Amino acid sequence: MKKKLMRLLMIGAVLILSFGALSACGSTGLSSGDDSGAKVTKKKADKLTIGVSISTLSNPAFITLKNKIQDYAKSKGTTVKITDAQNDTAKQNNDIPRLHN
Repeated sequence: MKKKLMRLLMIGAVLILSFGALSACGSTGLSSGDDSGAKVTKKKADKLTIGVSISTLSNPAFITLKNKIQDYAKSKGTTVKITDAQNDTAKQNNDIPRLHN
């Protein structure tokens, strides 16, 4: 019974993180804070590309997160790009601009 509860809690946590990650994708990107001249264009889900840099894909929790993000994006017809930073903060920071293009 305890294993089932822990599994259910883990799946719930992963889903919450997935939705949080996908909902944060509505921003206009990295900026200096002065967006006064920036234009925001609304796009349909099938026209979006979402970039995600995950700290490591050696951890089963992050693998589950990656799979849930991919499943959700696929259900919406959205393209998703996911990179593995291999526990390297500098690599993860460098991945972000690359995912933006």
